[in-house]
Amino acid sequence: MRRSIRYSLAAALLTSILLGRILPTRASADGEPAPRLVVLADSIVASDVLSWSVPFDVQNPTAYGIYADSLVCLVESHDPGETRAPRTFRLRLPGAERLLPSVSGNDDARFQYEIRACAESAKLTFQLFTHQSSGPIAPIVAAVEARPGPLSARYPSKFLTLKGGRIEYLLVQPEDSTAAPGLLLIHDQGSNARLMLGRAYQLSRRGYAIMVASMPGYGLSSGSADLGGPATVQAMSAALDALAHAPGVDPGRLAVWGISRGAGVAAALATQRHDLRGAIAQSGIYDLWATYRGSTDAGFRDSLVAEAGTDSAAWRARSPACATLKGGSPLLILHGERDTVVPAAQAHAYFEALKAAGVAAEARFIPNGEHSLLGPDVDRAAVEFLGRRFKR
Repeated sequence: MRRSIRYSLAAALLTSILLGRILPTRASADGEPAPRLVVLADSIVASDVLSWSVPFDVQNPTAYGIYADSLVCLVESHDPGETRAPRTFRLRLPGAERLLPSVSGNDDARFQYEIRACAESAKLTFQLFTHQSSGPIAPIVAAVEARPGPLSARYPSKFLTLKGGRIEYLLVQPEDSTAAPGLLLIHDQGSNARLMLGRAYQLSRRGYAIMVASMPGYGLSSGSADLGGPATVQAMSAALDALAHAPGVDPGRLAVWGISRGAGVAAALATQRHDLRGAIAQSGIYDLWATYRGSTDAGFRDSLVAEAGTDSAAWRARSPACATLKGGSPLLILHGERDTVVPAAQAHAYFEALKAAGVAAEARFIPNGEHSLLGPDVDRAAVEFLGRRFKR
C-alpha cells in the first residue's frame, strides 16, 4: 500500500531549493536492506514565485515500522553572486514528522514539500532522521541538484557603471507598466539582487515597478562591502536614478525598502533624497555604537568593525541617527522587539529622534519579532504604507 501526502508551508517559513538523484543507502548490520529516501524527479525547476515543489518517497523494506523525527538539508550554493555568507549551510525543514508520522514495514510513503529558493543553482543533500520502536536508526539520505527556473531566465542581471565600477540590478515591471510607482529593494547580508527576485516579482504584481540592486561587494557588483557607507549609499542612489528614468516608471512616485544593512542605506537615502515618496527600513542599523554595544552576535560585531573600520567619523557616516534628520522623506520603521542581532532599543531611539525633528515617521515594533521579520503583519504594514505614499 502507498500513501500520498502533499504539504505546502507558508512561503516565508522556509528557504531552499531542490532537484534530485538518489544516494545509495547502506544495508543494516544483519544484511537487511535499509530504508531509503528518494526524490521522485530527475530535476525540479523553480516556479514563477521561485518555489520548488519536491516529491519524496520513503521506502521501508525492513520488517519493522519507522517513525519520522526531522528533516534537514545541507545546501551547497553554486551561484556566482557574492552574499558574504557561507556558501554551504544547513537548514532544518520542519513538518516532516507531521507529514510522515510512520512507514510500515515492507511499505513506502510519499510526501511533497513546497519551499522557497535560497539560491538559483545549488546541490542539496537531505537527511531524514527516523526511529524504530527499538530506538533511533541511521539517517536516510538523498541528494538533489537545483537549477534556475523560467523567472530567472526572464530577468537576467543588468549593470550600471559608476566611477569605473559596476552595480548589478534587475528591473521587474508590472504587466501594466504605464506610469507605475517605482520601488528599490535593498538586500541584507547573505543576499544579493538575484536572491531578491522572487520578492520583487510578488511586489510587481501589486502594480509596482521593482528594482533590486546588489550593494557593492555583493552579487556581481564591484567594490567592497562598506556596511552602508558613502560608497554604498551613492551606488543605491544611482540605482534610484536609473529606476526613475526606466520606461513605464512614474519618476514622481519613488520609494525604497531596505533590510538590515540595506535598511540603514534606505534611511540614509530618505534623509538625502527629497524626491522619495517614502522609505521602509526593516531591522535596520541606525546607530552603529548602540548596535555594537547591544548586539549579542559576536560574529556580527566583528563584521561591523571589518567593514566600517575603527574611525569614529566612519561610524558616524554609517549611522543615520547622526545625520541631520529635519526635512527627510517619510519613513516606516519595522523592527522586532526580540532582535538580538540589531537591538530594538536603537530603532526606538531613532524613531523618537525622527519625530522630534518633524519627520513623518511611522513605526511597527513586532513584540515577538526577531531579526528576520517574517509574516503577513510585516508585509501588510509595508504595503499599506506604500499605498498611502504612492497615492497621486
